[in-house]
Amino acid sequence: MACGLWCQSVNPLTSSFDAPSVLLTSKPGLNNKVINLIMMVRELLSDENPDRNYHFLPPTPGQVVAGFNQRVGFLWNDATIIRMLRLNIQKLNTWNPMNLDSYTLESAPEAWGSAAALGAAASCLGKEAARWTAEEFAYSLNGVSLDLHKASEYQSIAQSYQQEFSEWAPLLTANRPCSSGLRQQRWIL
Repeated sequence: MACGLWCQSVNPLTSSFDAPSVLLTSKPGLNNKVINLIMMVRELLSDENPDRNYHFLPPTPGQVVAGFNQRVGFLWNDATIIRMLRLNIQKLNTWNPMNLDSYTLESAPEAWGSAAALGAAASCLGKEAARWTAEEFAYSLNGVSLDLHKASEYQSIAQSYQQEFSEWAPLLTANRPCSSGLRQQRWIL
């Protein structure tokens, strides 16, 4: 069998493949549309490759051996992203009270899914800002001070994404005039 660009053997116990955590398998109950929306949200959050992007983020337990992490996991898990996607699809469903269409995550048009991904990224960042608010502290000892304030950074990015979502939603959910079934005689005498 000829192996092209996409075929590569992976052994998760070695580091023979760059970033094994980005290899995705479809989970039960998820279709390709939802998986693509999850990856779109991850790209907006810069969470698509945690092994490459790990700097000072706390690692999530991907594999724990004797209390040590062997690899770094995603910052946002799939269940959280799916909940935020569903929340933002519902926001779009109720944005225009004159709109009679009501979509789910699986039935939403592509543009609605993209807007929901943008809103979900804003919601995830807002959730992370709320988590970091409890972790903020300032410490000073003998002229050396340490301030840890991450919540405001997450909140500013969340507000930027939320503003884009708020600009896009009215245009996306607007009712467009159309006619169906109207017919006139060609010549009115």
